[in-house]
Amino acid sequence: MTRDPELEELTREDARFVEQLRSVYGPEPLEGARRAAFDARLHERIARPRWPLALIPAFTAAALALVIWSSLPGAPPVKPAPAATANNASAAAWEEALFEGDPTEVQAVSVHEELPPDYRAIELAFFDGA
Repeated sequence: MTRDPELEELTREDARFVEQLRSVYGPEPLEGARRAAFDARLHERIARPRWPLALIPAFTAAALALVIWSSLPGAPPVKPAPAATANNASAAAWEEALFEGDPTEVQAVSVHEELPPDYRAIELAFFDGA
C-alpha cells in the first residue's frame, strides 16, 4: 500500500476511510487489449484538432470588417423613423378637457375626442378609425 502525501495530513482513521473509498470506487484495471484500445482512443482524442476554437479569430475579424464596412461613407444611409406630429389645436383641447374639467361631472364628448392626438392617429392608421 503506497502512501499519498495528501493522506499524511489526515488522521489515521480518515486515511483508512479514504483508502477504503478508493478500493471500492476505483476503476477496475484494464487488461491487455482493452487497455491498448483505451489508450489508442485517448491519444486520438488528444491529437484531434479543435476547429471551433480555431475559427473564433476568423469570426471576430469578419464581424469587425462588417462593422467597418457599414460605417464607410459610401454605405447606404439608415433612414430615421418618422416622427409623429400632433395637431396643436386638438392637443390643447385635450389638455384642457383633461386638466381643467371637473372629473366628477360627466362630459359628453364624441368618441374621436376621447383619445389624444397620437392615439387618434394610431387608431386611424391601424383600426380604420372605427
